[in-house]
Amino acid sequence: YGLYFVGAISGLSDVDAITLSVSKLFNVGAVKAMPAVIAVLLAALVNTLFKWFLTLSMGTRELFRATSPGFLALVVGELLGVAFLWGWVVK
Repeated sequence: YGLYFVGAISGLSDVDAITLSVSKLFNVGAVKAMPAVIAVLLAALVNTLFKWFLTLSMGTRELFRATSPGFLALVVGELLGVAFLWGWVVK
């Protein structure tokens, strides 16, 4: 679960770094494909939630209202992806 934790924490700033790191780990055989994909999806989910929070905390109410449907669609898709893959990996 450490890879998932690191992926989630990395998502607070950027998704590119964890994607590259996990790809390198996969290439050398240190991690399997599904846990690597889940870590990247968790990073993307946290990154999306953090940016959505920023629109609320730093933007106007109008900006938050305008961007919320898009952010909600992203979050639902990311959660479904993680849940689907998690069910495959963790049994």
